[in-house]
Amino acid sequence: MKAKYELYEEAGVLEYLVVNPIHRHALLYHLNKDTQKFVGNVPLTDEDAFVSKSVEGLEIQLVDIFPEENFE
Repeated sequence: MKAKYELYEEAGVLEYLVVNPIHRHALLYHLNKDTQKFVGNVPLTDEDAFVSKSVEGLEIQLVDIFPEENFE
């Protein structure tokens, strides 16, 4: 995960979402335009929506991407 983080940051990827279906949460990273470093946000849960800052109109309800059953 660290290698991808550094690669995406170096490549200028504007944002990315790391989803953990087992624990039913996601981590969202946005590239800070001034520092060119990723800034993480509070972990998102299945009660939240991912709202893209770089793709206008893209919104994903996380409950829609997590499996029905919990694997814990």
